[in-house]
Amino acid sequence: MDSSAKQSNWRGRLIRYAPILFWIGVIFYLSSGAGAITETSRFIRPLLEFFFPAADAATLQLYHGYIRKSAHVAVYFVLGLLAARAFASSQIERLRLWWPAAVLALVIAIAAGDEFQQSFNEERTGAAGDVLLDTVGGLLSVLVFVVVRSVWTRSRRPSRLRR
Repeated sequence: MDSSAKQSNWRGRLIRYAPILFWIGVIFYLSSGAGAITETSRFIRPLLEFFFPAADAATLQLYHGYIRKSAHVAVYFVLGLLAARAFASSQIERLRLWWPAAVLALVIAIAAGDEFQQSFNEERTGAAGDVLLDTVGGLLSVLVFVVVRSVWTRSRRPSRLRR
């Protein structure tokens, strides 16, 4: 393999895998005190008060909880998409063939590690239910990736091959 091919191969891996590593860093940052309810209420609470001025404190707290749980799904949806993009185009044949399982394994591993880390933080609580929400986000990303890739592949076929 010549030098330019090695450099191109290295660049391709960096483009595929660096976003995953960056996003995992974001996840672990958010699992620190930075993602605690006391921190997120600084900006979520005023927004909720703006959109629901007649809501009482208990209702606003409930909505805040829903937003935080939805964030679990959204954050791991992004992780799943980044991993699906990387694994489905991997040069490692087994990873490319089994990319959906690899994506879900990565999502579950990071989610479990995230909740484990939170269990040591006084401002946070680690919860198995959150791992389930995170897994749902990863599963949704796999489904979306499959559908989008299928539509993309069909649209790129010459019209005479489409049925």
